[in-house]
Amino acid sequence: MSKVRTELECGIIIAFLLGFLAHSICSHKVYIVGDDQGWNPNVDYKAWACGKTFYQGDILEFKYTEGFQVQEVTAKDFEACNRNNPIFEDHLGTTAIPLNTSGPHFFICGSFDYCNIGMKLNITVNCKH
Repeated sequence: MSKVRTELECGIIIAFLLGFLAHSICSHKVYIVGDDQGWNPNVDYKAWACGKTFYQGDILEFKYTEGFQVQEVTAKDFEACNRNNPIFEDHLGTTAIPLNTSGPHFFICGSFDYCNIGMKLNITVNCKH
C-alpha cells in the first residue's frame, strides 16, 4: 500500500513540476510593435504601449520596410533622438528583441529624422512573473 501511495505522490509532484515548467516556458509574450501598423512614422507608440505589461523573457518584434531601422539607446539618447551611439541596431525589416533585463528600455528609429517626428518607444520591463 505504501509503495502505491509513494508512486502516486511522485506522479502528482512530477505533474505539478511539468505544469509549472510549461507555464514558465509558454507564458512569455511576443509583442508586435505597433500591431498592424508596425514600426512606421505616424504611429503613437506611447498609446500602443499603454496598458501593456512587459516582463523579462517577452519579445518585442519590430516589423518595418526598407529605409527604417530600430535602435536601442540610452534614456539620454532617447530624449535627444541621438542615433549616433546605439546599444543595438538593426535594419533587416523584422527585428525580434528579447527583453532579458528588467527596467526601462528605449527604442528609436535611427533613419533620417523619424525619431523627432515620434518614431520612438520607451517601455518598462518587469521582473519575471
